Amino acid sequence: MQFLVKTFQNSGKGIFMSFYAVARGHNVGIYDSWAKCEEQVRGFKGAKYKKFKSKSEAEDFVKNLNGFVSENITSPTPKDFWPDDETFELNSLEDSELLAAASNVESSNKRKRDAPDELGTKKKKYPEHVSNFWKPVGKMIFKEHSFEIDSEGYIIVYTDGSCINNGSSDACAGFGVYFGENHPLNASKPVTGRVTNNVGEIQAAIHAINTAKSFGIEKLCVSTDSQFLINSITIWIEGWKQKNWRKQNGEPVKNSIDFKELDKLLADNSIQVKWNYVKGHHRIVGNEMADKLAREGSDTYKRLRCSQSPTKPIVGLQLSDTGMHRDLIYTVQFTNALYDKSCNYVLEQLLPAGVYISVDQIGDLKRLKKLNGIFPEFVDIEAPTEKSKSFTIMLNGVPQSTDAIKLPIHYRYHAPSKKQNKFATVEIPIPKLYIKCKTLEDNSIEEFLETASKYNYCLNERSISFETKINENNSNSSPKSNLAVYDNCDWYLVDVHFQLKTDLRADIPIGNEKAFPPILYATIIISWIISLYTVFRTHAIPRRINYKLEEQRVLQNKMK
Repeated sequence: MQFLVKTFQNSGKGIFMSFYAVARGHNVGIYDSWAKCEEQVRGFKGAKYKKFKSKSEAEDFVKNLNGFVSENITSPTPKDFWPDDETFELNSLEDSELLAAASNVESSNKRKRDAPDELGTKKKKYPEHVSNFWKPVGKMIFKEHSFEIDSEGYIIVYTDGSCINNGSSDACAGFGVYFGENHPLNASKPVTGRVTNNVGEIQAAIHAINTAKSFGIEKLCVSTDSQFLINSITIWIEGWKQKNWRKQNGEPVKNSIDFKELDKLLADNSIQVKWNYVKGHHRIVGNEMADKLAREGSDTYKRLRCSQSPTKPIVGLQLSDTGMHRDLIYTVQFTNALYDKSCNYVLEQLLPAGVYISVDQIGDLKRLKKLNGIFPEFVDIEAPTEKSKSFTIMLNGVPQSTDAIKLPIHYRYHAPSKKQNKFATVEIPIPKLYIKCKTLEDNSIEEFLETASKYNYCLNERSISFETKINENNSNSSPKSNLAVYDNCDWYLVDVHFQLKTDLRADIPIGNEKAFPPILYATIIISWIISLYTVFRTHAIPRRINYKLEEQRVLQNKMK
């Protein structure tokens, strides 16, 4: 009898064995005990797992969610505790990176209103992805380089962006791309253009896809901890393109230059990209290594660009507001070695034909001592862009730790076009910086600043331009013609480190020329109809008056 009981117990282990499928967790797979399954889902936000009576059902569950099954089966163990519910999905908290990045899509005030409350009961405005780890199942060789692949045949790569002092004027950003341990194509680079964490995320993806395409890779799984990047490239970008790279509120899309490059890489369909979200700092080796490479890229940016020689001024540029009337804001930072040298600086700004300034508005700001500089005496504010020309202005200031200048500018209207373009892009060029110090001897300025030219310049206020100083011994030059120039010389063109806080361009609406004839004819017809009606009514009034008078005379005659 004991032999029969023991035999039945041993065989019962196989009959009543349960299979625990983990579709979202630290390691996706099938496990034979709750204890082992719990290790893969504990602390994993958005985990999905389920208990099954057969291995085939567990495989189907994982396959339906991820498209693959990872064989993580070990020897049977005794049946243990399993929660009552059959299927579970752990609620994940709002991703802080998503909320931080949402400033590129909505204003910060609106983002705060849309944030969930403490109980998480408020509906989330932004799509939130569940963290998913794709475990390598093999390797493929492309051009003598080995790459890890997942069960669907996608090459696995991790990308990440990093930014030191994100959002400040001294921000330093970089990105990291990780293909595998000690892989020769792993990359750690500083960003180019705008200096933000999101730019690092986008440029990391661009670098990864460019690298994959150069090796003939056709299927790439990009794993990133940026939900903003995934939502942007998979959801929002189509709406942005339809609105000419503008958001729903009409504001231009930030980082549109990088998004356009990323969209162009994917447009030819030569590579199939699977965008995969992984939770940052969550024991995923690939993500942690990409994060390390990204931070190294930020450090590189800091060494090469943020830690510029103190003799190199920093000029920050920002185009504020939206619409046709905006402010061009400059922040100029100098080394403190120039504070006591009686120095002055001039920003020479070329404004394109699509931009004008109001002379009266500038005059008021100068009288209120809110703006100092040299401006044209007359600017035609009524002329369209096609009949206007670019012109130069000069903004004056005194070197200090940080000097802020706000220049109000206005965009001109464009003539209607036969093309389908609804907007015309107007871009403001980078200014030039000149400096002059009264207490410094000739050429000693180079001890404090890096000059961009071996020549010094004279400021011609009549033409609002800088001209190379003419040799006084040149007999061919006319002293009278150069007198105004020589009155304000010894200016030096200085090397500057520019920090673009926003794109210095705007998209201006353009009318459709094809709509002009029907609108013109319709206007003429309506005008004629209104005119004829007015004439008819005008002639009808005297007749009505005469008719009433006649009735009164007839009535009076009858009364007599």
